[in-house]
Amino acid sequence: MPKHIVTREDWLNLGLKCLNEKGKSALAVEKMAKLLGVSKTSYYWYFKRQSDFLLELAAHWEQEGTKSYIEASKKYHSDKKKLYHLTKEVFIHGHNLNSIRFWRDISQENDTIDQRVKGVETQRIKYLQTLLTSEFDNNEALHRADLLYHYFLGWSERHRGITIDESEFHSLWKNILEPMVKK
Repeated sequence: MPKHIVTREDWLNLGLKCLNEKGKSALAVEKMAKLLGVSKTSYYWYFKRQSDFLLELAAHWEQEGTKSYIEASKKYHSDKKKLYHLTKEVFIHGHNLNSIRFWRDISQENDTIDQRVKGVETQRIKYLQTLLTSEFDNNEALHRADLLYHYFLGWSERHRGITIDESEFHSLWKNILEPMVKK
């Protein structure tokens, strides 16, 4: 019988999913290996220690939960369209990667991850701010970006495990988000 082989990315994707659903305790090697259908030796092939896994997982989270969304929004021409499509993707799909509260807990134990988490949050808010400067002065744009970001965090905690479709997002946009980002 051929061996089942998983990649580093398989471990990282599962790690993000487990962390988002249940927190750091769900990152136990044995539990994840069972979910992947492999022995825990596979984990140690890629990651020598749990701290190595956490550092790579944080970088993977930043890429999947921040940079990829920012890059995808850049294909739209106006800041207004970028903001709409960014928030649509984040509210419909991205809240499944919103493990910020777990990352904040982990960051209390690890200075490198603490810096990464702070960097991710700064990156997210600054990007929103740049999209809002066509509508508001820089200071007002920063305050609204911060408000929008924190609204998303609260919303995603409240809707953990619940998905919405485009029509539900459109209603959320029209009634709550658009008034937040429009003069």
